Amino acid sequence: MWHVITTSLFIFFLVVSVYPLRTKKSLRTFVDGVRAMTTIAVLGAAFTVCALPASVTAADGEGILTLARVIELAAASAPEVRLSTTRVAEAEAKLAGAQARTREDPKMDLAAGPRSGPERSAEVEAGFEIPFELGSRREKRIAVAQAGIQRERHATGDVRRQATAAAVGAY
Repeated sequence: MWHVITTSLFIFFLVVSVYPLRTKKSLRTFVDGVRAMTTIAVLGAAFTVCALPASVTAADGEGILTLARVIELAAASAPEVRLSTTRVAEAEAKLAGAQARTREDPKMDLAAGPRSGPERSAEVEAGFEIPFELGSRREKRIAVAQAGIQRERHATGDVRRQATAAAVGAY
């Protein structure tokens, strides 16, 4: 609804600002044109506002708010509930990161170069490093991530109940 009104006003002000530059008519003609455009813009906005509720209401009764529909909408799409749901997804992503075997990638080093001295030769050095954790750190990270998921799920349930209670109270 507001985008139609905003667009109408934008077009109105654009025409009002460009009209005197494009024509060489008198000021009286310009004022009459502005009045006519204002009347058209007001009537168009009024028509849009009056016609909008008829187009929004669905024929199958889906547009009618019942208590069950209010509870369903509040439990699914309240901003606090959606934010809490994303926190659960974030905690699940932390679990996926905690389940990785190592936090660092294996490393392979290779160095080669000439050796200086009385005898000319080449020196080659190779190294391979695989990090591993001591003291079952991985299991502890997984346990902490799983506890975080449970905490966020419980918080989501609480937020969902609060949003539903607020919506029912407003209904």
